[in-house]
Amino acid sequence: MIDNIDKYVAKKLKYYRLKFDWPLKKLADDLDVSLQQMHRYEQGTNKISAGLLYRLSKIFKIDLACFFDNVDESSLDTKQDPYRVLLIEDNPDDEYFFRKCISEYDEQLDIYVLRDGAEVLNYFRELQDTSVRLFSQPDIIFMDLNIPSANGFELLNDLKKRPVLNGVPIIVLTSSVNEEDAVKSYLLHANGFIRKSFTFKEYSEQLNIALNYWIKAAGLPHHEQIKEQA
Repeated sequence: MIDNIDKYVAKKLKYYRLKFDWPLKKLADDLDVSLQQMHRYEQGTNKISAGLLYRLSKIFKIDLACFFDNVDESSLDTKQDPYRVLLIEDNPDDEYFFRKCISEYDEQLDIYVLRDGAEVLNYFRELQDTSVRLFSQPDIIFMDLNIPSANGFELLNDLKKRPVLNGVPIIVLTSSVNEEDAVKSYLLHANGFIRKSFTFKEYSEQLNIALNYWIKAAGLPHHEQIKEQA
């Protein structure tokens, strides 16, 4: 069971790593754990054991008590940065259904929507230009294959080749029952393929399973950690 103290310690772990200007991978290698596991420690979703905390204090060359410095009620604000969910969808009814299905997800989500191919390409063109970046880096993308002014497969292929999206999973959403669409999506390196259900319960389960896998099991690197791994 993760409590507020655990989450505070996770924040201190990240604070000391950034203070030393170390990439996440270095710390993962020093502890002989996976990058995903290290990410979950920093996010406070995996509990840091006493033994691991002792090893970290030796790696950082600090006193163990430093992880608990200034612990008080105000410092135990455990709000996490929201996960940024990009939905590529032109149908307002489907957008509403998507939002409703994940409205009670137990992590904070920021959902933003692009509604046609030209808008998508402009968005990522701006995102890729760091000198004039106006938009947030998405943590996960859900995209409908049928959107105006673009072929869904060509758009998927384009997005998967963009360096700015390295490490960002793209989940295809479609009402198509054609098995070839699923095969083609995976050949283009989609990270998931969900057939839209017409029932709230089933579609909600599909989307929440996908979010649970990427956020809680696999771990979604935020933009700062994507840069560190580049």
